[in-house]
Amino acid sequence: MNIETDVDGTVSALHFIPITAEKVVIMNATVDMVLESTADDNVHWQLHDVTTMDFQDINITLTSSFLNKIAGWFKSSITKMIKSFLPQVSTLIDTQINNINSMVNNQTEFTWDFNLVSKNYPLNMTMTKAPEIAKDSHLISLNFDGSFHKQGDHLVPYTHEFFPKVTGTHREQLWIHENTLNTFISSAMEFYKNIELASPAMNKNLLMVLPELKEVCGGTCNFTFAINPRDTASMVSLTMAKGIVIGGPKTMFDVELFAMNETNGAPTSILTFETAMQMDVNFTMSNVVFYPVFKSSDFWNTTLTKSSVKMGSHKYDLVLDSVTTLMGQTYNQMHKAGIPIAVLDPDLAMIGGLIKNSTMTPYVADGWMYAGFSMAADAPCYHELYEHPTFEQAYIREQQTQFL
Repeated sequence: MNIETDVDGTVSALHFIPITAEKVVIMNATVDMVLESTADDNVHWQLHDVTTMDFQDINITLTSSFLNKIAGWFKSSITKMIKSFLPQVSTLIDTQINNINSMVNNQTEFTWDFNLVSKNYPLNMTMTKAPEIAKDSHLISLNFDGSFHKQGDHLVPYTHEFFPKVTGTHREQLWIHENTLNTFISSAMEFYKNIELASPAMNKNLLMVLPELKEVCGGTCNFTFAINPRDTASMVSLTMAKGIVIGGPKTMFDVELFAMNETNGAPTSILTFETAMQMDVNFTMSNVVFYPVFKSSDFWNTTLTKSSVKMGSHKYDLVLDSVTTLMGQTYNQMHKAGIPIAVLDPDLAMIGGLIKNSTMTPYVADGWMYAGFSMAADAPCYHELYEHPTFEQAYIREQQTQFL
């Protein structure tokens, strides 16, 4: 490979002659590194490497034309001197490989904690299986624990199978297990005690289905639902049939309704429920555009446990379903064109030009979120993994519900 780099550096010759480099061009550079993974128990592994480095030619451009001419006279000597240092670079690589081997040999459960979100709840990146290098396929498979946990304490043990082998799609694949999502939610709940839902459309809808709420602040209420799951250990499941499923018929939530108007500056708790809830959603990505879609919600055995307003008889399962469905449909309309990654973070906009055929979907294997992409050179190896659902294909439920 050829390496061309701009340089801004100065050295002094004879303590008073400044030599400033401007550009370095290395032609036909080769780095030959052989890595071999060995593991007697298929978990603890070692890397054995033999690294050699070489190049055919090097051109160093200086800011001074006079010094450039002098450097040209001594080019062969300069090249020979630089090549004499290459074995030291190889030795440095070998040293770092040995440091990694030492960490693996002496690792504990938390040696490979990664502070992805918070140092108090790191992501455990301990390998659960030795790296696999498939012969003649140019593929390397790496399996990590992938669970978030409280510092010094593992929330959920690694209990699931290794990621499935899918060929004929992307050469770069990332598989995220639902256990990663659930432990992330469990960790986040330490800081965010509940999930809040609010929208202008919901304000009007609630006053229609629960007219008793007009006693609180007339017809100008701003309502907020605070949803708090009782058990976050297995709140999210990924299925090929439904996509992303939040909760379930036996997953209990505490739901609290707050109201606020212009005269009441602080939200006031009005109603409190306990309920079992399930919400089916879809989250896919195609070419670095994300498509989050609400599909449906269901509530069971909803009970009003506290009220500051005298309430009549209502089917609260249907009331909460109406609220979440309305908000979900409103959200879908707002994001039906998808959310480009640049909207989430402008600094990530360049990713779209570096990777091709990027895909994220929960519809490949039960329990897993599949994410894959290809570099530009990989494009001929790419095949469409699934038909990306458009907004109209999401089968968003729209039904009229009557309340008693």
